[in-house]
Amino acid sequence: DFAYPVSGTVSSNYGSRSDPFTYKTAMHNGIDIAAESGSKIKAVLSGEVIAAEQNHTDYGNYILLDHNGIKTLYAHCQSLKVSKGEYVSKGQTIALCGSTGRSTGSHLHFEVRVGEKRIDPTPFLLASKND
Repeated sequence: DFAYPVSGTVSSNYGSRSDPFTYKTAMHNGIDIAAESGSKIKAVLSGEVIAAEQNHTDYGNYILLDHNGIKTLYAHCQSLKVSKGEYVSKGQTIALCGSTGRSTGSHLHFEVRVGEKRIDPTPFLLASKND
């Protein structure tokens, strides 16, 4: 069961959409959750921080967690609260929401990956909101 990563409203779903910069149809590999700048972002599951990087061209400041083969990515963070190699617990604050990288406003871009394949995180998060 996933914890919900940030308090906010889904502003962009997984799947094809109009890119907010180019206005061309492009794949959106996660969901965006609009949230106030500085809102706490929490790990949806316990796992290892395999990346905690700043100033990525697209993702801005982001974190990638590994949960025994399932990976979750948290992007556009204002600041990061964990470092590569750390082990985090489900529900632990790992970052603060922001608008870094290729972003049009304060939000969390959240992805779920199985292997290298990005999958729709919506079913995992809907289950967590209903608990």
